[in-house]
Amino acid sequence: MAYGLVGAYAIYFILVGVHGNADELVTFVESNGRDFLPWILAIIVLRALYNVDTLRPMVKPFIALAVLVFVLRNWNKVTSQLNQILPSSVQIPETSQQ
Repeated sequence: MAYGLVGAYAIYFILVGVHGNADELVTFVESNGRDFLPWILAIIVLRALYNVDTLRPMVKPFIALAVLVFVLRNWNKVTSQLNQILPSSVQIPETSQQ
């Protein structure tokens, strides 16, 4: 699993370099780093803890909690993406940001 993830990132970075999108990638990471970095760190820590057999039952609820919090924090983005692919008769209302 870990080798596959590293390989996927390697292929992604090679494609970014080949297509000349490195500046766009750096701009994206700089603009979204504060929102993106805590999630990546949480996933890395949870994944590392999940590999320990005795901790696996304890880590599963935290993985579910992390996914739930991620979806709820980005609810407007999720609903706008879903509304683009759903037919117009089935639309999910967006909530106001508070």
